[in-house]
Amino acid sequence: MLTRRWRWCLAAVLGVALAVSGCSTARSARIERDLRRSNFDRAVERLDRLLRRDLPDSERAAHLVQLAVALEEGGMASEDDPLTHLDEAVALAPGNATARLVRAQMRAVRGVDGAVADADAALARAAAPDAGFLATAGDVYLLSGEPESAVIVYERALSLEPEPPLEIAVHRNLALALRDLMDFETATAHSARHLDLIRSTGGEPSPDALAFHTVLLWLSNDIPGTVRMLNTSGMPRGTRQHLIDSFSDPNLNAALAAANRRGR
Repeated sequence: MLTRRWRWCLAAVLGVALAVSGCSTARSARIERDLRRSNFDRAVERLDRLLRRDLPDSERAAHLVQLAVALEEGGMASEDDPLTHLDEAVALAPGNATARLVRAQMRAVRGVDGAVADADAALARAAAPDAGFLATAGDVYLLSGEPESAVIVYERALSLEPEPPLEIAVHRNLALALRDLMDFETATAHSARHLDLIRSTGGEPSPDALAFHTVLLWLSNDIPGTVRMLNTSGMPRGTRQHLIDSFSDPNLNAALAAANRRGR
């Protein structure tokens, strides 16, 4: 469910990694350009050559983070494990919050132990984390079954008033975390904001997003709201029927029948 968000966060964290390196050389600029253009094979080649040089620990650590990102995003992780390079980056620069956060994200996605500890350490070491950094940490906690911590950092991210698409993603994932905590009403509010932001930026919510919001309304005991979503949101007919069957709710079925008689 968080695959696209994972890719976006790696791109966001990449910007921090580039800043940490403190390099302004043409070589570093070419690596940055390759990564931002998704030329991962070329970036890996450049980084392999660069990392053979004698570099200061902080610079080497930042480039190791870049290499890990390029390997993961370029589909080369089976040939060269990105976590190995992140382990080295953290060992070289223990205070590098970015290295710890990227490692936390990769560990969380893979279900490897240590993701939560890495996220905790990254947040503790980040002097002034931006919204992207906080949202990435929230994703780690959410993926690791720590919704309470996820809610805290997602709310911190939103307090920084991020722009879409980050704001859209944070509202969605905050709704997921709140659902896990069974705070259905607050989850519904964030899910509604997620849908509104998608529409206000010229998009259309996916069937999955519409179905998720419908489920939250039903879990909040908002039968009228559930009926409106089922009848007027434009979700696919098959999705609508699957939800009705899954709810198996006599009160909802009666409300739907009444709405149909009224022509809604």
